[in-house]
Amino acid sequence: MNFCPSPELAEFVGIMLGDGCLGMYKCSSDRQVRIQYRVKITVNVVDDIRYVETRVCPLIRYLFHIQPLIRKRSGEKTVDILIFNKNLVEYLVKHVGLKLGPKRDCAEIPNWVLHYGLELHALRGLFDTDGCLVFDKQHREVFYYPRLELKVSSRLLYYQLSKILEQHGFRYSTSTRTGGNTIKLQVNGATLLRRWVDEIGFNNPKHHAKYLIWQKNGYLR
Repeated sequence: MNFCPSPELAEFVGIMLGDGCLGMYKCSSDRQVRIQYRVKITVNVVDDIRYVETRVCPLIRYLFHIQPLIRKRSGEKTVDILIFNKNLVEYLVKHVGLKLGPKRDCAEIPNWVLHYGLELHALRGLFDTDGCLVFDKQHREVFYYPRLELKVSSRLLYYQLSKILEQHGFRYSTSTRTGGNTIKLQVNGATLLRRWVDEIGFNNPKHHAKYLIWQKNGYLR
């Protein structure tokens, strides 16, 4: 595969940083040991299935000309998008700059994304998979006050995201639970939510639907 920086590839990087995992695993068959190469993206089967169907799978087909497998986990509310392809895994590691799992403490946005000014596309993919749009009551009776929330475990990724938000004029707050390793970034308020939609946007229908209801009614039920 030829490496070609693009907004679509940057968005895929964000998706992988959110709910994705790259793996190389030993497995046995017919008394022979071989290496299985796997790309996996895991999402909620209820909330995110439309996102999988309308964005994630079409993006994979567009970028890599591969039709991924979709498997629902038995007894769980999760679904895996799977690709078993050695060439793709090696391409994503060697050229795109993604890390083999577990990525909890070492996840980072590859330098080329920042170099080519594609960081907002990566941020969109990350938020679509791992972010949350919530609404608080504050001092009213309805849920009207918007918050964009994103939790990360990697310190390096946190610093990269902080810099991206600052460079693009998004004020944010951070918090860490006592004894916890996860940092929450939070962008608050109606003005910044509207800017987020205009400049970054959502490709996950669940986020966009919440935004449209709030925009129409001024609150979310």
